[in-house]
Amino acid sequence: MNRSAAIPFVVLALALATLGSGGCAPQDITPVIAQDVEILRLFKVEGAVPPEKVREARAVAIVSRVEAAAVVGGSGGEGLVMKRLEHGWSSPAAVSAVSGTFGFQLGGRGQQLVLLFMTEESIDKFITSGSYSLAQAVGTGGNASTGGATAGQSDGVEPYSRSGGLFGSAAVGGVGFSVDEPRNRATYGVSGETARILSGRVTPPPGTYTLWAALDDLAK
Repeated sequence: MNRSAAIPFVVLALALATLGSGGCAPQDITPVIAQDVEILRLFKVEGAVPPEKVREARAVAIVSRVEAAAVVGGSGGEGLVMKRLEHGWSSPAAVSAVSGTFGFQLGGRGQQLVLLFMTEESIDKFITSGSYSLAQAVGTGGNASTGGATAGQSDGVEPYSRSGGLFGSAAVGGVGFSVDEPRNRATYGVSGETARILSGRVTPPPGTYTLWAALDDLAK
């Protein structure tokens, strides 16, 4: 199985493992980092995100979602957010995808998104609220419509999608994610507040340097 085909199955396996854990302690962020490194590499190989946009971004979110009958409610997902600091990127903060229309998904097909926060205001809004949602977007960055407290290119966030092996080809209306506080606490302990993580005041967890390298490579 090639790397491209494997990603949705990796996401599904992680979602099922999470559901099957019941009352177990939440996992730390390590497996999500490994997953998102592969996603960034796929976006790089396919040239799915303009490098200059990555260089200009003030923060980036990498979010995966899978939809299958085996998943309660038909969907599940997770991801990471990192903020640009003076000398690089912050440690990753974990997020969980929330219900909504996340493109066309069938039989375990998944979708991956890279969302670029192009302004300080846009990432500060996420840090303050602890959540993000995009009312509607079709294709790659820029074709977005928003409503209420949602965000889109008009207020500083550009989404780039990949679904079923095709980049920027499916609607991503209803995309949303919120801070995964249990996973952040499992990773960073009492210092797992989003603002603290994204300000660079925590020790990077295992795999973070590889994640940073993949993100920097996307900007080249």
